[in-house]
Amino acid sequence: MSDAEVWQRYGWKEAPNLASIDELAKVRRELADRPKPDVTILARYLIPRLLDIDASSFNNISDKDRGIAEDVVRTILNACIDATPVESLLVEYQAPILATMLKAPTPLKVFLLDQIGSKIATNSTVAVELLTKEALAVSIAMTRQLVDPATSQMARHALVKLCSATPDAPTKLLGHSAVITELKTQLAAENSEARFRIHDLTAELVKISPTALTACVESSLLTALISELRRDGDILGQLNALELLAQMSADSSATAIRLHEMGIIPELHDLLATLTDRPDSGFLFPAVIRFFGYLARSRPVESLSAYPKFMQSVFDLVINFDRLDVAQRLLGFDTLAIIATTVDGKKQLSNLTGDYTNAMELSMKAFGKAICSGPIELRSRHLDALSSMVTLPLAQQTPELLELTKKWFQWLSDSPMEQIATYFKQPMLELRLAAGEIIKALAEQAWGQKMLAQCPGFLEHLLNRGTESEVNGRRTKYEIVKTLVDSTTIGDAFEAADVMKLRAYEKQGAFFVPIETQVAMEND
Repeated sequence: MSDAEVWQRYGWKEAPNLASIDELAKVRRELADRPKPDVTILARYLIPRLLDIDASSFNNISDKDRGIAEDVVRTILNACIDATPVESLLVEYQAPILATMLKAPTPLKVFLLDQIGSKIATNSTVAVELLTKEALAVSIAMTRQLVDPATSQMARHALVKLCSATPDAPTKLLGHSAVITELKTQLAAENSEARFRIHDLTAELVKISPTALTACVESSLLTALISELRRDGDILGQLNALELLAQMSADSSATAIRLHEMGIIPELHDLLATLTDRPDSGFLFPAVIRFFGYLARSRPVESLSAYPKFMQSVFDLVINFDRLDVAQRLLGFDTLAIIATTVDGKKQLSNLTGDYTNAMELSMKAFGKAICSGPIELRSRHLDALSSMVTLPLAQQTPELLELTKKWFQWLSDSPMEQIATYFKQPMLELRLAAGEIIKALAEQAWGQKMLAQCPGFLEHLLNRGTESEVNGRRTKYEIVKTLVDSTTIGDAFEAADVMKLRAYEKQGAFFVPIETQVAMEND
């Protein structure tokens, strides 16, 4: 059946002019009214022609109309692609897909990459097809789109979905010489932004699975990222590489182990030891500290014992915070909190000996002073970090760990509970919320409940709904109450009458308004 006969079958005198907005709109309406089998037939005509549209197709219309036309084209293509079998889409229409990747307007390229990514996410058959010899050219074309800033993000997302679709997808994709040749060509660029578009892909791929990590190592993609650290004179590139490696280590212990095997972690530790004598240390030092901080979160036992210069630097930042600028002050406290986020991190910090025997006591005392000095935003950040230090979920609680968090909290000051309770009553919402998170952490631990119960005026303030008018503030109060009520040890800390008040508050919910308050509001 010819193209003309196809369209005559559906009531058209002739095939539509796809360079006309009016006719495109008619096609869109036609498809919307047709069952899927009909759309599948029409798609055979429409897909190759719509994908053949290039940047000059709508030159004779205004920018506004061009935008409308491109939007209509995307809508039609969406309907056609949805109605087309995967094999036909990637093999039968491969030529127009490749042409689109090469010459189509950027919005259409982005749309097509998004469509392919969506297909992969909902149907693993698409991934299988893209990794076969017949459709591999489409995968290579997607890889080439990484070089264009306008399409790189969507291309990266599509490639990550492809490598996530089946267990062997990363090995197959990165095992194809044509794919690796294309990636290495982009990695050879003098422009660091172009190289880092590939490095961003590597950073996402290694998180998928151990298989994907191995594929990135064997294809030398991870080596290429590491090599950025050794580019003399490119401080920005070194910083970006450190940030990516830090996040990769934080997300995957397997990646951290592999980086250690590749020798980069000892190399960075040696770099840290020399940074104080280098003029560029102001840029690199924070990035290296953050890297080891994230590494210590995923592998605290190995990291804190194997890399002593790191902990020495962190304790120096924390204990001497009052001599530092805001950025370094935050770096110290935030990094210590990152390490203490996990139970293993807490244990390692508590087991430090030798030169660090008193380091945690001095650090917690520094916390107690830091939350009292500086702008509100700074104090709030320190309170957030402190919350990580003393948080201990019920499932992870042991007598030893409970004693540890209690000791750390008591080291803050002579009256730490009153200090935090004061912030919980501050007029600045940011401070109230940050203090509320600490109180919520205390409410989950038996020793913390006793401190809350014994803190003068705390329970009255907590149960007084009139002391909080902000939505987030009310929600925080309710979460504290619910944490207390759900605890099996609440009766050991609070009087029976107070427990009944807490249960009543929890039952009423976060946004309950007492009747007398409602009446007062109505009278006003």
